[in-house]
Amino acid sequence: MDNRNQVTVQNAQISNNIYMGDDGIYRWMYEFHMMKNPVILFTVWKVLGMSAAIIALFGFVISLPDVIRYGFRNGNLRQLSRRKEIADI
Repeated sequence: MDNRNQVTVQNAQISNNIYMGDDGIYRWMYEFHMMKNPVILFTVWKVLGMSAAIIALFGFVISLPDVIRYGFRNGNLRQLSRRKEIADI
């Protein structure tokens, strides 16, 4: 543990990371370098990846009835948009 990061308040050190404060409460302090530890990066990457997957899955489910009705043929997206415009008129 670095000497510069020691607790400045006069606390009793119970173990390497556990301190007892002046009020009698045990406090646990654990330090690690966030820039050197890849776990933070992988966790953020997983959260963003799951968010993107949920959005893509939602878009696929929303468009599924149109795909079932009109299929994946060439030009169907243009025809589909025209049909919706005509239906709105």
